[in-house]
Amino acid sequence: AYPNPFADVLNISDITNVKSISIVDMAGRVVKTVEKPASSLHLGELKSGMYMVVLNMKDGSRTTIKAIKR
Repeated sequence: AYPNPFADVLNISDITNVKSISIVDMAGRVVKTVEKPASSLHLGELKSGMYMVVLNMKDGSRTTIKAIKR
């Protein structure tokens, strides 16, 4: 995921096996879910801070990326 920290758009380099993306704040709340994600996530509505970007893969596995919103 890049750029990190990001302002409004977070890019995911390889989206081919990703089924959905969940954006989780540091309190553990899911603040946004993207069901059919594109390689660019528009996250301008989020407040500044650190988020966990959870990539839910088509094979059932998960990858978590820490991302900082400016």
